[in-house]
Amino acid sequence: MPKTILLVDDEPLLLSVFRRHLSKQGFAVLTAVNGMEALEVFHSHASIIHTIIVDIHLPGDLSGWDIVHQIQRSDFSPKIVCMSGEAKPQVTPDIHAFLLKPFRVQSLVELIQIL
Repeated sequence: MPKTILLVDDEPLLLSVFRRHLSKQGFAVLTAVNGMEALEVFHSHASIIHTIIVDIHLPGDLSGWDIVHQIQRSDFSPKIVCMSGEAKPQVTPDIHAFLLKPFRVQSLVELIQIL
């Protein structure tokens, strides 16, 4: 069974590019453009989500960190990869990896494969 990835970013073009490349590598990809949508998708599919890739700077009431905290309080424990166009913050919740944008899609694929 392919690993299911939840990809959360407010940039539709980035979501499209990542979805296409990850799908070609055999991953099942779910997407969300904001925090509320991400949590809805997560709660609907939590039992099958292997990895969540979330931008820490999202529009609206929930940041990427807020999403991470809520997911970590759930009964499920997916791998969590955060990404941002800004340098890694000094204080972060317990996550599996942090990617600084821009990065190569192949780097993301390789990371997911080892998680």
